[in-house]
Amino acid sequence: MCGFAGVLKKESTWTGYEDFNKILQKMGMIMAHRGPDDSGVWFDQAAGVGLAHRRLAVIDLTPNAKQPMESSCGRYIMAYNGEIYNFRCLRQELIEKNHNFKGNGDTETLLESISEWGGAEPGFAEMQRHVCLCLMG
Repeated sequence: MCGFAGVLKKESTWTGYEDFNKILQKMGMIMAHRGPDDSGVWFDQAAGVGLAHRRLAVIDLTPNAKQPMESSCGRYIMAYNGEIYNFRCLRQELIEKNHNFKGNGDTETLLESISEWGGAEPGFAEMQRHVCLCLMG
């Protein structure tokens, strides 16, 4: 099971890139048991927000499924744990709407579904899912 954590500071008081990165790396190390296959961090120092992720690779075993993941449009960043059971059907709908995919997993499909449909039909509402996510956008 993957794991993720985040930090949000209303007024960014970080002294620099290294401090923010170090805090997120430590958060990821604490939950290393949640995901032995990969780890990643993302942060926006100016906004004072960051995500740490530990990955247990199940569906897409390639680096293309690395998290936190950015949507193809660049608007959203997501850290996610769970499974989209019908992601192949949703992926096909997105391909028909000219979405391009780098990987083969449900994480990217979830992120592109949110990018295309938000929380509306047919995307997120149609998903057969068991998820917990953090979305920045």
